Amino acid sequence: STNKYFYPSRPIESELEKIVARDLYQLLWQLPKGGNLHIHQTQMLDRRKFLEQVVFADAELYSYLHICDKEGDARCHDQHNSNCTCLAYQLKYFKRQPAPPGWRQVRGSEWSVERIVQRTVLINLINALDEKIYQTDSVARWNLAYSTGLFGLYDELIRHNATSFAYLRACLDASLAERVQLVEFRRSAFGNLFYFDADGDEVRISDTQELAMLAEFKREYMRQQPGLIDFVFIVYGTRKNAKESIRYTMESV
Repeated sequence: STNKYFYPSRPIESELEKIVARDLYQLLWQLPKGGNLHIHQTQMLDRRKFLEQVVFADAELYSYLHICDKEGDARCHDQHNSNCTCLAYQLKYFKRQPAPPGWRQVRGSEWSVERIVQRTVLINLINALDEKIYQTDSVARWNLAYSTGLFGLYDELIRHNATSFAYLRACLDASLAERVQLVEFRRSAFGNLFYFDADGDEVRISDTQELAMLAEFKREYMRQQPGLIDFVFIVYGTRKNAKESIRYTMESV
């Protein structure tokens, strides 16, 4: 049966470095391209680049960065403590201290970029399994991603105003470096960004404010990078939601 197995294939996790090193890949990487379509915005940028270029490069944000490390937080092992509810290896900013149980400050800890990437990238999760998932068993791979909450581990960081725009710039820079001239981002509704006030509390930025900031960012970025044709956003909802929720999303955007 080929429902799960296609025997001539090779797992991308074992072959990626060889593919990238090939002359043909390097040539294709340099060739001009049209558009990169249907890109989930929060999943686009290489996680290592995200941490190194967006988060670790900003000393203030780096000091706020925490990871859900239940094994390393003694408060989570107290049988009387029911507040340790974070998702394993999720990343989040906390300005107000101490952070809730389960959250470990990254700065000054053993949580290096390499270790975070090992715990938050699908290829690395697959490689760490005792029982390997066959490379063409897409159902098992999707199940692993969903069961670990993989797609949402970085979402809270991208909600932060400064990180959101730095992340967007890094995505566009990476696209241009690969000669991609048009990017079509998929994202959820606007109005989810925040910044910290002096007390360390999150202050929400409205959808109107965010759209105005995006318009200004776009004008300035495309002035600096005339090689980019355009970047646009497609706002999506979830078809599994109740009709009232879907209607609200459609009307609000």
